[in-house]
Amino acid sequence: PQWHCGGQEFESPRLHHFCPKARGLSHNPHFRIVSHFPVYLHFRWVAALGLSPIRSSPPFSGSPFPFFICFLVFVIPDDFLIPAFDDLSESTGSGRSVGSVEPVPCFLLVDGGWGGERLGMKAAVLYGREDIRIESVAEPSLDAGEVRVRIGAALTCGTDLKVYRRGYHARMLTPPCVFGHELAGTVVEVAPDVAGWIAGDRVVCANSAPCGTCERCAGGQENLCDDLLFLNGAYAESIVIPARIVKKNLLRLRSETPFEAAALTEPLACVVQGIQDLQPRPGERVLVMGAGPIGLFAVALAVEAGCVVTVAGRGETRLSLARRLGASNIVDMAGREDLEAAVRFSAPAAVFDAVFEAVGKPTAWEAATRLVRKGGRVNFFGGCPSGTSVTLETGLLHYSNLTLLASFHHTPRSIRTALDLIERGVIRVGDFVDGEASLDELPELFRSMAQGNRSVKTRIRMNA
Repeated sequence: PQWHCGGQEFESPRLHHFCPKARGLSHNPHFRIVSHFPVYLHFRWVAALGLSPIRSSPPFSGSPFPFFICFLVFVIPDDFLIPAFDDLSESTGSGRSVGSVEPVPCFLLVDGGWGGERLGMKAAVLYGREDIRIESVAEPSLDAGEVRVRIGAALTCGTDLKVYRRGYHARMLTPPCVFGHELAGTVVEVAPDVAGWIAGDRVVCANSAPCGTCERCAGGQENLCDDLLFLNGAYAESIVIPARIVKKNLLRLRSETPFEAAALTEPLACVVQGIQDLQPRPGERVLVMGAGPIGLFAVALAVEAGCVVTVAGRGETRLSLARRLGASNIVDMAGREDLEAAVRFSAPAAVFDAVFEAVGKPTAWEAATRLVRKGGRVNFFGGCPSGTSVTLETGLLHYSNLTLLASFHHTPRSIRTALDLIERGVIRVGDFVDGEASLDELPELFRSMAQGNRSVKTRIRMNA
């Protein structure tokens, strides 16, 4: 496994040289590095004190209380060097310092557990409608096939805002629970049976994975899997990735890919799926209804497909971004409610071959069918509130030979396509992540989002 210090990688030091019971510690799923100081470390000048677990020894055998291993590592002068520890320098190949010539005091804290729950971590817990609390929650131990990821970046999402306003999501979560689902980070722990992943791997994961065995999966519609497994918990210091997601939707990042860029993968993958379903062709005229993150992704992908794009939405910053992304025409909905009238007023001669609806209101769905040309295509991408309905003119649908569809979620293929678009620079993180807040500030951030905060996406820092 790769350990990290000061941005450098090095192979696991031989902990068993100074504590036999720590042998294989880096492979043990019940241990992880909680913190390490300082940033740089001189490997030749270290001594260590190992405290082995005593749970199995009387009078502690059978005790319900967990015990932990703690290694304190101090820098000491050469004349105090313990010879048995000198070959720790093998981890660097030369015994020279990693990243610094100045040895300074440091310590490593490693925690352990035997099943059940481990030390607490800070997380945002959703209790119900507009009720988020920052709490210390227990970290679950790993089951077979799982990995633990220290979250490097989490992003706010329109779906999370809907969940915050409604207090639940029928398919994805049941409060009270840690929530959030757009994340990227570093693997810090792997279950013993996991192959292909080690501590230190930089990764992004989808928020779901299909079963791969149902009829829908067999037909290539994994987004409609009968047993779709969802993952929430991005607004926390770490997250356990279920075995199925590890197998199907955990992706390795390039070394130069920022975590906040990689965290765009999941929402972008949904739009990739929607645009692929809409099948825009070069030269076609596409109307994107809505200038939120989803609508802006749709603008970028439609432009990438060679289309002439018109976008209708609100917010000066977002509409300016739509233009930078390549939109040819902008319909500013500020002070307007009738979307169809606004589009016809701003672009009276416009005829649209395809419409991508990303507003999520019944009136927008209805308007989309009246704005598309005969033989055109409409994707009702924006999800309307549960229980709502739309009224569509049957004669218009029939005699105009319209194709109406609705896209949901993503597939393993669209997840990979999305990450490729990010790492090739087609989607640029600076265009979409325009705010930053700490985890402690999350409750107030969601209150401001509910009141009309016009940021595209906000990165959540896990530290203060």
